[in-house]
Order: sequence, then structure tokens, then C-alpha cells
Amino acid sequence: LSQAKERGPANTAFWRDYFQDFNEMATLPFYNPSAPPGKFNTATRRISPATLAALGELAAVLEIPTTAILHAVWGWVLARLTDNADVVLAVVRANRPAELPDIEHVIGMFIATVPLRVDLRAVNSLSDLFVRVHKDLQSTAIRSAASLAETMAAGGLDAGLIDHSIIGRNDILSGGDETSLEFPKAGLSLTDFVAESWDHYDFQIGFTHGHDTRFEAKFRHGRFDPVDVGRLLSIMTDALDLA
Repeated sequence: LSQAKERGPANTAFWRDYFQDFNEMATLPFYNPSAPPGKFNTATRRISPATLAALGELAAVLEIPTTAILHAVWGWVLARLTDNADVVLAVVRANRPAELPDIEHVIGMFIATVPLRVDLRAVNSLSDLFVRVHKDLQSTAIRSAASLAETMAAGGLDAGLIDHSIIGRNDILSGGDETSLEFPKAGLSLTDFVAESWDHYDFQIGFTHGHDTRFEAKFRHGRFDPVDVGRLLSIMTDALDLA
């Protein structure tokens, strides 16, 4: 709480400047929010080893993590599909800032949903976009003490206009094949665990990064057609090939 209090005025100024000249929120294509909500469905699209290797090489040249490229690709696809060059994503973050001493040893929930602006007008190439998104992922993470509603309000925007989120995770957090977790420094071994995720949005786009890297979509049946979601994931993988 003290950290949030200290960062309050600085946070407000940061988000006000971050959203300067932003016009309107882009809404998801293929979305029917007035339809009766059904159960959540999931769809996945695997990223080929060849594409992943090429992304790794590009990330190394740009000196950014591959995950920054995966975030940027969704922003680029959303902008193109909605004919809006400037979009805002709601990024679910682990929110354990590296500048806090021994943060990796702290027990507790730090997860936050943080706005990320993807403005195609501010870049000249996809490589420029990837680098810019990486920098914004870093700068916005340390300004995430406030809630999503507060950060959006600081920029004069309504958080209620956000209709989906994006989340990146590793194989373990997505319920992968791991059967145990080892913590050698602490002498601990976790052999029984369950990975689950919840989201109050009707749609969540995400990616799992690891030995089986893939795009994932979680969506409410009835408000989204599985065929449209499958087509969207195909567009995502095609966009990676263009990158």
C-alpha cells in the first residue's frame, strides 16, 4: 500500500502522458456481446519449430525477448482487423518488478492487468514495433500499482470499454506436461498441483511459451463462433511468418 501511495501522483502523470492523443478503443471483431453467454471454449494454434527458431533469431538481433514479439503481433493483428492504427491491449502481468530486492522469494499474488498501447503510426517497420512494444511492456509494468480502472481513468478512458485481455505464460502455468516442480535452493519438491485460469472477459488471447509454443484463445460460446476464432488464430500464425 505504501508503494502504491508513493507512486500515485507519478502513476497518474505517466498514464495521462501515455494516452495522450489516443482517440477510441478498438472492439473485437466477430464479437456479439448481446448474445446469451455460453460456456467457455478454448482453441489453440501451434507455432511451428521453424517459425519459433526464426523468431528467436530476430529477438536476439533486436535484443528483446520473444514474448515481446508475440504481444506485438496480437496488437498488429487487432489493429489491422479493426482498421484502427492505434489500439490498447489489457495485458495480464505477473507484476514482480525486478527492481524490488528478493522479489523472487516473496510469497503472494502480484498479478495485475496493465494497459499496453500499440500505435502503428509511431513505427516504420515491424521490427520497430517489436522494440517499441518491448520498451512499453517494461515501462508500464513499473507503473502498475494502481488498478486497471485507475490507470485508464488517468488517461481519460473508460476501462469498461476493454473487451478482452492477453496473457503469456509458460508450459507449467498453462497445465503442460510437467508432473513436478523442483526448488533445489529451498530443498523442496512440489509433486501435486493444478493450474487453472479465470477471466471475466468473454475473450482472452494468449500464448504459451516453452517446448510446445502456441497461441491460445479462450472464448464464450454463443458470443463467439469457433470458426471465427479458429480463423483469427490462423491469422496470428500467418502474421508471425510475415515477421
